[in-house]
Amino acid sequence: MDYQEIFNVIKSQISGHVNSSELPEGVESESVATTAAESVLSGFKNQASSGDLSGIMEMFSGKETAEDNPVMASASNDVISQLSSKFGIDPSMASGMVAKFMPSVMNAFNSKAGSGGFDIQSIISQFTSGGIGDMVQNFFGDQKSDQNTPAKKSGGILDMIKGLFGK
Repeated sequence: MDYQEIFNVIKSQISGHVNSSELPEGVESESVATTAAESVLSGFKNQASSGDLSGIMEMFSGKETAEDNPVMASASNDVISQLSSKFGIDPSMASGMVAKFMPSVMNAFNSKAGSGGFDIQSIISQFTSGGIGDMVQNFFGDQKSDQNTPAKKSGGILDMIKGLFGK
């Protein structure tokens, strides 16, 4: 799943909750959904850059995100700020809108997580570059492949931990 696919899923979750009748005159629900999705992803990117991968991991964990989750609160505040500044939406109205869609955004990937269709390392690397991305690479191990052999994880802290337990 690439960054654009993640964006599209998040945007579709938001679009389902944005009611154009709640918006100020001249503001289109499509623009609000796009801005909100960009803000959510920007928030996750900032968190990942700071070393906090919990929001990304939570989205792809297969478990429901609690409404009092600090990652959700942080992302919500970012979206409220963006909607207020960009579209002139009253902060309390923006807060109400965000409260409607943020739980579904945070849980949009949970049903898909159980199928094993996610390469979490690849997803995280899309939110990071250098620094924390290298740390994640070291945690999961290198992906090695050539034309004759499939990609294989080697090294990494996870392999070292497995080795301690004879796995």
